[in-house]
Amino acid sequence: MKILQSSFFRGICAIIIGILLIEYREQTLEWITIAIGVLFFISGVVSLSEYFATKKSSEKPEVFDSEGKLISGGPKPHFPI
Repeated sequence: MKILQSSFFRGICAIIIGILLIEYREQTLEWITIAIGVLFFISGVVSLSEYFATKKSSEKPEVFDSEGKLISGGPKPHFPI
């Protein structure tokens, strides 16, 4: 773990990545665009799944009047009123 925190290792990685970016600039632009698109897609999927999970698990709040009678949010009758 100590090698990953050293400035020497980070410098070598930056130089190698810089050389690769210069050497393969056309392909790099294409792959960076694809990577950003994939990250946005994954972020959207995670956000939607979290939204639906929260929506499914959340219940409507119970509302009471000043006398303590249940106004809404309680058990619903099996027949229409």
